[in-house]
Amino acid sequence: MHYTTVASILTFLSATTAVAAPSRLDTLEKEHSHAAHEASKAAALIARAKTYGNSPEAKYKREVFADREKRWVKEEKRLEQEIQKRASTISRVVGGHRTKTTAAPTKAVSRVLFKDRTSNTSTSKWTTTTAPASTSTASFKSKKGVGYNTASYTSNLKISWAYNWGQTPDGTLNKGVEYVPMYWGPGGASTWSANAQKAIASGSTHLLGMNEPDLGSQSNLTIPQAVANWKANMSPFYGKAKLVSPAVTNGGYPMGVGYLQDFRGNCTQCWNEIDAVALHWYDVSTNLEYFMNYLTDAYKTLGKPIWLTEFAGSGTSSQQQQFLETYIPWMDAQPWIQRYAGFGDFAGNYVNSDGSLTPLGQTYSDTV
Repeated sequence: MHYTTVASILTFLSATTAVAAPSRLDTLEKEHSHAAHEASKAAALIARAKTYGNSPEAKYKREVFADREKRWVKEEKRLEQEIQKRASTISRVVGGHRTKTTAAPTKAVSRVLFKDRTSNTSTSKWTTTTAPASTSTASFKSKKGVGYNTASYTSNLKISWAYNWGQTPDGTLNKGVEYVPMYWGPGGASTWSANAQKAIASGSTHLLGMNEPDLGSQSNLTIPQAVANWKANMSPFYGKAKLVSPAVTNGGYPMGVGYLQDFRGNCTQCWNEIDAVALHWYDVSTNLEYFMNYLTDAYKTLGKPIWLTEFAGSGTSSQQQQFLETYIPWMDAQPWIQRYAGFGDFAGNYVNSDGSLTPLGQTYSDTV
């Protein structure tokens, strides 16, 4: 048998329920979806980093983002090969004939969750259909923010805060939208103090710590390195602004929440200075229970308010919209979730290239 796309392979595997366990299919699907999403995210970050100029920090970020894209593309291809290998094995077992079944289709059949990066006929995670432009202002206050690429792309979103993984806003945000600077990692140490002071003077009330120090393709810090960076760059602002922890992935130990537990265990002073912890979450948009449990368990484990500074659920446009419509109200209702920011203010995701909102962007903006 010959299969041209991962989607067709998964559809076949779902039909051979006699030899293919749904749990394994779900695992393959989720892993491939996550890898494709991370590769796309890295490509967007590379595009943003190209606008940073030629400072040492800018060059460092471009190198990190390029390495990150390379790693995730490699992982995506590896998973595709694993799926193809599994399909080949099953086809030999069933003699090239699909097993008839009256059982309900597995999740692999009902979901089209990822973008096949080698085919232009598969369903993309990102929608580019234009929705009516929002006439929002930032006069209201909410937990909702955004991680942005281009400041002008935030103008139609109903948000109260924003950040760009950098130290300066690099553009103008709507009046009333708080810009929150980030100490991304060691590459920005030389400019951090001055830029953080300027941000505080301009109205920023919070400062964000290092970005994904638990991930090799991001700030990539050991616990001792993270502690040293925190003490040198974040501790001086304790009492001048509210400090948010290093932002970690939703990976398993020693990544994710486990990384923050180790950080806490190695620096009581650092932990006492932290006002809230920053988390990231990426998975399929239909994995709703995991989303809620992840945040709830993190709060119980770490004992500090939560900032969800990156999150996205991959899937079709309607699945992503349903995800936002379900969990934005839930996050707003949890007093221990202080702020959240969708990873979406890039052309083709929440916004189109002309700044108008996509249907997904409109959903993110309007859902309360």
